[in-house]
Amino acid sequence: MFSITGYSGKTDVHEAVMEATASMTDEYQKLIIFFSDYTRFVDFSASLHEMFPDSLVVGAVSEMVASPGKLIYGGLVVSAFSDDIEVSYAILNNASVAPVNDVAGIRDALDKVGAENTAAFLLNCGNTYSDDKVSDCIYLSINKLQIPVFGGSAAARPDQTIDDAFPRGEISCNGRVYKDDSIIIFMHNNRGKIRIYSANIYTPMGYSFQVTDADVRKKTVYELNYQPAVKVLSKALGCRENDLIETLRYHPLGRSFGNTNLIGEAARMTNDGGIEFRVRFYNQTKVDLMEPVHYEENFKNTLDRINRENKKGFFSIVCSCISQAAFLQRSSWFESLLDNFSESLEHYICFFPYGEQFNYVYMNQTTVFAVFENNK
Repeated sequence: MFSITGYSGKTDVHEAVMEATASMTDEYQKLIIFFSDYTRFVDFSASLHEMFPDSLVVGAVSEMVASPGKLIYGGLVVSAFSDDIEVSYAILNNASVAPVNDVAGIRDALDKVGAENTAAFLLNCGNTYSDDKVSDCIYLSINKLQIPVFGGSAAARPDQTIDDAFPRGEISCNGRVYKDDSIIIFMHNNRGKIRIYSANIYTPMGYSFQVTDADVRKKTVYELNYQPAVKVLSKALGCRENDLIETLRYHPLGRSFGNTNLIGEAARMTNDGGIEFRVRFYNQTKVDLMEPVHYEENFKNTLDRINRENKKGFFSIVCSCISQAAFLQRSSWFESLLDNFSESLEHYICFFPYGEQFNYVYMNQTTVFAVFENNK
């Protein structure tokens, strides 16, 4: 197996670490990935680095984490990888300002493991609004090599989505905790390919618009079809303007990208009459108002495809948006989704970020699967 995953819901940090890592023998210490609640994240980071000083230990805040047959709320989940994975990493400093300064570091890290059968696992600090900038940086660095990229932004609170008052979701590397930086981990699979898949719960609901006035830097849309965006969307959704952001939570904007839709979640209305989103929308882009329908079929089709294209024994890292999870909990389908994961993904770890990285694009309310093929 690539990885052994352990978990603990114990309150004491030392006891939780010991329980979560109890099965991790010397064979499984090439790479340690952990996710934990916000309040104990710093302590977990330090303790795991102390326990595995010769391993690459990376982590992110995620208030809930899933693995086969288990959903942990506010606990610790750890996956330890064997020598079947080769790893290197780069830190993107001050990611909300100028991550492009670290392009050379990304390329150097990739050179250490090579491009073939390699994917990049990206962890961003949540609520820094750095995600699109980091995507640009990665695109500039490695897009010509077509390296699959997956990951997300650490989420300190899983139960709400209008989160400007939330603490920043933190990330960690080798015992050091970061608050405004990103980590890119290159993972080379000695057993085969690494394939990336995506699924979301949204389908276009029949309202299409052209973005005619947007401030890309501020991630704010002012006009759709040359009309105020607030008025256009309120009318289409049949809601009051004061209720628009709440209504857009489960009726986001999407734009086509290959065979998928890039979902953009609304954050708030601005004082100058615009709508601030969590991703960028460019002028003259065609966008669709989305609705959550057929999502059971969408997930089933994605999971069926994963099983068709990968031999048994593969391992998956899953990034599934907390806003999407909140909707599925409200619609009473969240447990069914996790059951589908456990039935279809024999070995996996799933965390719940604010938003997801799918190759060279950052999006919201999407589930991204990185599947590590096992040909041995």
